[in-house]
Amino acid sequence: MISENNDCRILNDKQMKQILGSILFLMVTYSANAQFVIKHTVNTRFTDNLSQELYSEINSYNKRMKPQLVLQLAKASSIKRVIDHQYNELTRIHSSLSWKKNRIKRFINGINFNKALGYNSYAYIQKKYPVVKKVANPNDAFRNQIIRLRFYKKLNAESKKIGDYLNRGNPIPEGERILLILTALENVINITLENEEY
Repeated sequence: MISENNDCRILNDKQMKQILGSILFLMVTYSANAQFVIKHTVNTRFTDNLSQELYSEINSYNKRMKPQLVLQLAKASSIKRVIDHQYNELTRIHSSLSWKKNRIKRFINGINFNKALGYNSYAYIQKKYPVVKKVANPNDAFRNQIIRLRFYKKLNAESKKIGDYLNRGNPIPEGERILLILTALENVINITLENEEY
């Protein structure tokens, strides 16, 4: 019984050696084919008669498609003109808004609060929360400085929004641009009057 198992085992080893040998042979031939480079081209005047019909069909299809291609290019150029026109409309800012840009920013961040130079939002905050004059307690001056800084940051954020709305590179319709500026100015007034529910 032991001899039969050994015979089977030897037979299996022989078969395994044959299988491994054939796999090794295939791997060597495959890698040799992959490394083989043809250095010379074969110059023949052979015409493929079977594919000539397909080439003529391709050429006739290309001739039929040329008018459609020209039509599509014309449509694309007309669409491009419309898009360019709309973009130019969206980037156009009315001259009165451009002139008032600095006045609007001065209204938000200006430091004047009198009749001659104008009443500005941050100047109102400075007058309401003094740091140097009319302060008896040094803690009040420090508290007022913190309050001023908080209001300055809020007002400066609204000023930056208005600057973005008045930027030509920001395509917004003119009516919407005006509405956004008015909304930001309303926020400035609410911040100045300490109406925190805006």
